[in-house]
Amino acid sequence: MDENDRDIPPDIHDLNLAAVATDAELVASLRILQARAGRLSLRELESRARRAGLHLPRATANKILNGDRAPTRDELIALVRACKIPADQLRPWVAAWERIASGGTHAMELKRLREQVRQRALAQVRKDKARLTAEVDALKEQANSLRDQVAAAEQRLRSAQPTAGPETPPSTRRTLTAATLALLLLAGTTASAAAPPALPHDLPPLPPPRPIRGFHSPLEPIAPPTGPIGPLNPSQRPIEPPASPPPSHGGSLIIPRQP
Repeated sequence: MDENDRDIPPDIHDLNLAAVATDAELVASLRILQARAGRLSLRELESRARRAGLHLPRATANKILNGDRAPTRDELIALVRACKIPADQLRPWVAAWERIASGGTHAMELKRLREQVRQRALAQVRKDKARLTAEVDALKEQANSLRDQVAAAEQRLRSAQPTAGPETPPSTRRTLTAATLALLLLAGTTASAAAPPALPHDLPPLPPPRPIRGFHSPLEPIAPPTGPIGPLNPSQRPIEPPASPPPSHGGSLIIPRQP
């Protein structure tokens, strides 16, 4: 097939472009056009659009024909021209696109925008996840460092404390405790035996002391006798003052006899 045969427009008279009202119907018509144009590859579509002075990347054509996104007006014209439709037969295709755009039925375009929003949201979530993961790892490292510092401080405190002697076995501790209790009981029994007996609380009261005749307290004045003084008892002789020392003769002391 020569170049002239390749530029022959396909037969699309059975396509009712005036009834196209949605993006999905428009894409279905474009697929039929591509098939009747000789099932052109994406590379051929890009090349034929470039020869017509239009821009149609292969990736864009692939997304439009797969229904991933709705074409723009320029993309629609480039795709139709690449499928061998002359410029004077573009009007029905452009009218269908304008009718869909004016009616607000660009469902595929809305789907594309939603997909873009979703991809951006996922990218932001991944970015935030990576940032939070890095922060969590940093906090874990700080926690491990603090744990090591606390352990080192506790080790220093234990090493600074005096070393305790060997721990007493439990059996020895029980024996010492029993011996201590026995000693305490024995001490209490000995103390109770050595203590004097307690006096009963029901003893009668002591009689008051009788005054002694002739005895006066040094704090009380002695009253002079008022009555006659009787004769002294022979056994009560008055105390005589001491006599002067007897004279000594020749250095010897002469003691007189008492009568």
